[in-house]
Amino acid sequence: MDLKFVRVDEDGNGRMIMADSVIYYGSSNELWRFNTSSLEKKRVGLVNEAIGSHSISGLTLGESGALWIGIENRLIQYFPDKDSLASIIIDTGSPQKLMNLQVDARGDIWATTQQSIIRARARTNTYTTIPLYNNLPMKSFYGYASARLPTGHLLFGGDNGYIEMDPEQIKFSDERPEIFITGLSINNEVALPADSVGVLEIDMAFNERLKLKYNQNSVSFEFSTLDYLFPNVSQYSYRLRPVQENWLNTSGDKNFAVFANLKPGTYSFELRGTNHLGVWSEVKQVDIQISPSIWLSKGFLTFYILLIVLMTYGVFRIYSYRQRLRGELQLVRLEQQHSEAMYQSKIQFFTNISHEFRTPLSLIIPPIQELLNHHTLSQSQSRMLNMAHRNAQRLFKLVNQLLDFRKIESSGLELLKVKVELMVFLKRVFHSFDDMASRHEVDYRLELPEEPVIVDVDDEKLETIVFNLLSNAFKYTPFGGQIILRLGIEGQQVKIVVKDNGPGIPLEDQAHIFDRFYQSGTGKSQKVGSGIGLTLSKEYARLLGGTVSVDSAPEKGCEFVLWFPHHNQPHVEWLENPERIVPQVSIGAEKLPVEDMGTKDAQRIVLIDDNEDILDFMELNLRGRYQVHCAGNGQQGLDLVAKVHPHLIISDVMMPVMDGFVFCSLVKQNKATAHIPVILLTAKSLDLYKTEGMEKGADMYITKPFDMDYLKSCIASVFRRDKQLEDFFTRSLVLNPSTDGERTGGEEELFLKKVMAVIQNNISNPDLSVEMISREIGLSATHLYRKLKQFTGYSTKEIITNYRMQKAADMLQNKHGNVTEIMYAVGFSSLASFSRNFKGRFGVAPSAYVAGEQPDTLIPSPQNP
Repeated sequence: MDLKFVRVDEDGNGRMIMADSVIYYGSSNELWRFNTSSLEKKRVGLVNEAIGSHSISGLTLGESGALWIGIENRLIQYFPDKDSLASIIIDTGSPQKLMNLQVDARGDIWATTQQSIIRARARTNTYTTIPLYNNLPMKSFYGYASARLPTGHLLFGGDNGYIEMDPEQIKFSDERPEIFITGLSINNEVALPADSVGVLEIDMAFNERLKLKYNQNSVSFEFSTLDYLFPNVSQYSYRLRPVQENWLNTSGDKNFAVFANLKPGTYSFELRGTNHLGVWSEVKQVDIQISPSIWLSKGFLTFYILLIVLMTYGVFRIYSYRQRLRGELQLVRLEQQHSEAMYQSKIQFFTNISHEFRTPLSLIIPPIQELLNHHTLSQSQSRMLNMAHRNAQRLFKLVNQLLDFRKIESSGLELLKVKVELMVFLKRVFHSFDDMASRHEVDYRLELPEEPVIVDVDDEKLETIVFNLLSNAFKYTPFGGQIILRLGIEGQQVKIVVKDNGPGIPLEDQAHIFDRFYQSGTGKSQKVGSGIGLTLSKEYARLLGGTVSVDSAPEKGCEFVLWFPHHNQPHVEWLENPERIVPQVSIGAEKLPVEDMGTKDAQRIVLIDDNEDILDFMELNLRGRYQVHCAGNGQQGLDLVAKVHPHLIISDVMMPVMDGFVFCSLVKQNKATAHIPVILLTAKSLDLYKTEGMEKGADMYITKPFDMDYLKSCIASVFRRDKQLEDFFTRSLVLNPSTDGERTGGEEELFLKKVMAVIQNNISNPDLSVEMISREIGLSATHLYRKLKQFTGYSTKEIITNYRMQKAADMLQNKHGNVTEIMYAVGFSSLASFSRNFKGRFGVAPSAYVAGEQPDTLIPSPQNP
């Protein structure tokens, strides 16, 4: 026996068929053609495209050399000579591979699935299914288990045996079975014609439409093809459109369909089934209409649509806002990245500048100290030098803190430990705030243990921590508040507490107060700090091996707690910087007696600033010429203005409790104080701040640092302008009144016009009085007097008399009546009183004035305000 071995393809799946000298075989999901003569193999591209991702499950040769390929639920017929395709779709009710392909004598294709035999006719593109019956011992077919005998019989093998069949003897009925709905249940209750459910009028087998209420939304159907021979062999498919677009398959022993919780609307129940030969019936359709509840009626639906439109609009607005916000956040991130890069360059620049500051400061502080040591200075000189020395020390300490802040960022800060007796140490720091506590009327307490506490610690850094915590407490504690500095020992830890009863810190700020440059808005304080004090305190505490924390709640005060180890070790000292200078910084300013507060008749000026040094400086320079009154914030300023009735107000902008902008606005909104000029002082030099100040009613805006001579010239300019306005108003509105509206001046002119209009309208009324005018104007008699006195230099009563006399003179000159008639016309009832006032105004009696003795008009000089 001669054997020949030819290696074709190691990936072949065992399905092979030979036609002439060509072998066709399957490999996974591809069909290959192998020429036994040339040993060439090629893919059959057209077939492979039709196969797609399916695997080849059967091959056989049909009539005229056509090749049949079985895949899942489909038979493909390939014509090699034409390179063309045809296919038959086999609906088995579920995905089934077509295997064991055989061709009978008539050219029909036979195949099996696992549980049925399929006959397909290419000429009519039809197929018939023969299922395995339940009473057969064989339950399923195997692949690769089929053959065609020389007699034409076909063999198909499976478990427990095989089936032999003669295709010529098998007769099929092409008649389609008819399918019926044999039962209906609504909400698990069987529905029958004319029953209590009230759905059916005729039997469901003949009903093609169901109309249900909104609460009859659970429906189940039972159905059958009435195949009594093999009922369990039948297959059924159904779907409920539009809920289900794909067919759902079920077997003959599960001939029912259940649909629960259907929403109101229109549905179409479609059903089909097979007989035991697998012949499918026509599709039966039942239309189902579930009516909506009243809440889904047209009226309510219209309302819902409007509501949805509004909600959609709202969602769109929210979405647009979030998109815009997302864009803004992206922009913020880019700006932050840019800012971080700029920050590093700026902090290096400020560090360099800070180093440059130390040399001139070192040359400023010692000479000032030397001058202070001489006792030949006057009180004013001593006070100014103390102010300069104190602020130079403060600036020096800020420079050192900025340098330490830079060292912290570069991890270059070290410790210089010395032995410190904490009770003495804390007393020194505590008493440096005594003057500030006194001025702010703060209940300032120091609580110490009975026994001395000696520790090894960097005294400069510990002093900075305590100093910053106390400064922060004084910054936010209101007048009359309470601040406590407490020292305690708990185990091996030192505990230093700084507690106040200020406005507290909001919860959202507490997580950030130790961040660099963070400025909290607590307590509406507008005191500007460096933003690094608490950051330095936290880092210094870490270097000391401790922590600093905060416990606070809004309106319940704030408590900062510093913990660090209590190490009482032999004295050890290591030096981080041999040139270290630790100036003692005093917050408070020594309050010296006031030498001169100006004359009693001098103009009154109210100074408002939260910086005591600036107040002292301005007071020292102004008090010799003006009456000067001082306040520490806007609220105190309002109280002081109401008390002293100043001629000028000079106010800082950035202040606690009430800032300068709010203060200025309130002053200008009050009729009693709106006439008082206001000069704003601030370190904010940008034009937008100047604009805001002028919009609040300020008369001038001066930026800090300012030149004292310039401030004095501004004050003189304001008073000079007021004097000019006073003369103008006196001549044009009081002595020669005109309320015809020809001029449209400022607030002062409009006010005087209103006053003169009241006098004109009541010129002949002998009861015309100050009280009557104040009622008409809407001011108290006192405020009316002050405003008129400041604008004109005359009192209210003097203005009434002057106007009456001027009016009488005009009437006498134009001969509008005799002296007695004119006397009554201008509101006098006594001839003697009229003559006395007329002569006092014009220097001659009324009768002489009529006779021609008319001297030049005299303008009485008003008294100084």
